[in-house]
Amino acid sequence: MDGIFVATGSFYSTTNDIKVTGSFDLDLDGVSDYFAISINGEEKIKVNNEGVLEMKSQDSTPTAVSGGMFYSGSNEFFLGFKN
Repeated sequence: MDGIFVATGSFYSTTNDIKVTGSFDLDLDGVSDYFAISINGEEKIKVNNEGVLEMKSQDSTPTAVSGGMFYSGSNEFFLGFKN
């Protein structure tokens, strides 16, 4: 893979922003692979190998965002609504 991606062991990585303007298809093996989003090295959201969306609990309340949702460390969900 040429361009913005660099071989990092058994996968390719980039520190560049990536924008998808068409379709994006992520094909995982369904056994051990999963899709996760991490921020500053901390996993925040994961789609596990059964297709279940997992929101990782957060210990501090993030800034409220209209339409936003987060899961707290006290097992509560919070939704942002626009007035």
